[in-house]
Amino acid sequence: MRLGRRTFLKRAFLLSRGWPLLALLLLALCLLLLGQWRRLREHEKRVGQRGFIPAEPVAGRPGCGARTLYTDEEMPAVYQKMGDALLKTKRRIVYSLCQYGRLDVWKWGADVGGNLWRTTGDIRDAWDSMTRIGVGQNDLAPWAKPGHWNDPDMLEIGNGGMSETEYQTHMSLWAILAAPLLAGNDLRSMSPAILGILTNREVLAVNQDKDGKQGRRVWKSGDQEIWARPLANGATALAIFNRATEPAKVTVRWGEIGLSGKGHMRDLWLHQDVAWPGPEYTVTVPGHGVIMLRLTK
Repeated sequence: MRLGRRTFLKRAFLLSRGWPLLALLLLALCLLLLGQWRRLREHEKRVGQRGFIPAEPVAGRPGCGARTLYTDEEMPAVYQKMGDALLKTKRRIVYSLCQYGRLDVWKWGADVGGNLWRTTGDIRDAWDSMTRIGVGQNDLAPWAKPGHWNDPDMLEIGNGGMSETEYQTHMSLWAILAAPLLAGNDLRSMSPAILGILTNREVLAVNQDKDGKQGRRVWKSGDQEIWARPLANGATALAIFNRATEPAKVTVRWGEIGLSGKGHMRDLWLHQDVAWPGPEYTVTVPGHGVIMLRLTK
């Protein structure tokens, strides 16, 4: 169908009136795409070539970490979203917060649904790392309770960086702390001694005590320390640590550490009862070693 001259001019005129609006829409779209492109470029600068978000460069390798995307103050809300999602599954799922102690996670970890939360940086299979992290949990005891635990990181027992005596100290300290026990060694190639440390039923019973109370340091003199943990039914777990390299005699005076009255005493590493010594108990602790006792009334 052919259009008359007048009809053609009329339609061309109406179409020309719509061009400004179309031009504005195209301009807005271009600006939107430009903004998205800029944000993508900024993201690419922060992301390594393999798609990891750099956190702390290690030996030239890219790392990853939520703290490059969120501030410390934003993290509780982020963890809360995950906690809520896990609750909606109606399944029993252990929720671990890998927060490295930032923003005092022990104060709010349970509120966002966490069952355990890392309280420090990564542990190393070395005496100084293990003891520094372990004794550093002393002030966090008030926030540990059944279902919610301070996590000083996995066990290094059996990885070869410490002696068997030091690994006994490692296991004892984590048991006193009511800490999660995550074996970090190769389970296929354990020596009988390492297996014995990891599966000591009497020490494990202290760690798994139903009252869920974390132990604390009750006495210290130089490199020697005594830690106590209240247990169910009025029992107490006691760990006498010697952080010095040479053996040391330590005298436990029950009244000084809040314990009194005659009771039953058992050595948890020797698996034998100890005669009640009276108002005080003196024992020689090996260098970097521990004497772990269970006291019952």
